Amino acid sequence: LRRVEPNGRCSPHSPWSIRQTGVYQKLIQNQERCQKHSSVFLLIAPSPAAESCVVQSLHGGALTGLDTAFSIHRWFVAESMAGWMDYMCWLEDRLKIMSARIMPGSILDAVGTRPMSNHLEKDMYELKQLEDSVMDLLVILPIKIQTLCCLAKRYQELCSRFCVPPGACTCRKGIQGFEGYSAEALNYQKRAKVLQARVQSILSLLSDLVEYEELRTLKQLGAASHQESRAIKDLMVAIIGLVFIPLTLVENFFSTEFVKDDGEDMQVSKNAWSMAAVAVPLTLFVFAFWQLWLRYEQQLQPTALGRALRRMFRRRRAKVEEDAV
Repeated sequence: LRRVEPNGRCSPHSPWSIRQTGVYQKLIQNQERCQKHSSVFLLIAPSPAAESCVVQSLHGGALTGLDTAFSIHRWFVAESMAGWMDYMCWLEDRLKIMSARIMPGSILDAVGTRPMSNHLEKDMYELKQLEDSVMDLLVILPIKIQTLCCLAKRYQELCSRFCVPPGACTCRKGIQGFEGYSAEALNYQKRAKVLQARVQSILSLLSDLVEYEELRTLKQLGAASHQESRAIKDLMVAIIGLVFIPLTLVENFFSTEFVKDDGEDMQVSKNAWSMAAVAVPLTLFVFAFWQLWLRYEQQLQPTALGRALRRMFRRRRAKVEEDAV
């Protein structure tokens, strides 16, 4: 017999513990009537309350009669059924508290009011523990129902065999007691299935939220990587332009003077040094202008001059990129 009882633990530990008691009975059939039969019981790990109840009820007398023998079973069955209602109410209350804590936070996170925190992982762990407790119920309760049905069936068989005349004994009342406990355990089983469906529904919601958080994180990383690569590209184009624009300008003006080809041999003019003398100061001037542009870019944004300059440099950069390609 499985039973549940308070263990006195405080949060975050579960205040309930599941125990089990073994009840073995040997029926000594030495007479024709059930009132003269005796029984020997072997109890393994009984609760102190049930053990005390059995001792006080017997008062040192022998276990004679089917009703007296099966009354021992009824005491232990009644004790094993006592705590399940309170335990399931505690599970339902805990699930309600977790649902109330998860739902508003999930909605706020989904609309972007605040970023998702690591509480999803903690909530997932707590829900998994709750699901394990419900799964224990779904394993224990069917076995309990089967045990109670077997007790009632065995009680009926012994009564019909040894109680003469049939119906003159009080065994029927005891059999109905076992059937009532079986129906109660069946209700607990149905309630546990409903609780399991609710837990799985919230777990599914949390799983979707975790996937959403992962996708959002990957999207942010992709956007940051794209922005970084774009900034590096702009910087490379700007640096290349700082050197390429002055050299191209000087080369376009003086290209015919620096190199001469008379048909036999190509000669470089002695004044080729003037290309560097003009290009280097011009490069420094472009670099200084670029730095000033970066510094005062925010101030130039609202003005028409700023827009014109941006369009000019944008067209110039596009042309440089086309020439480079």
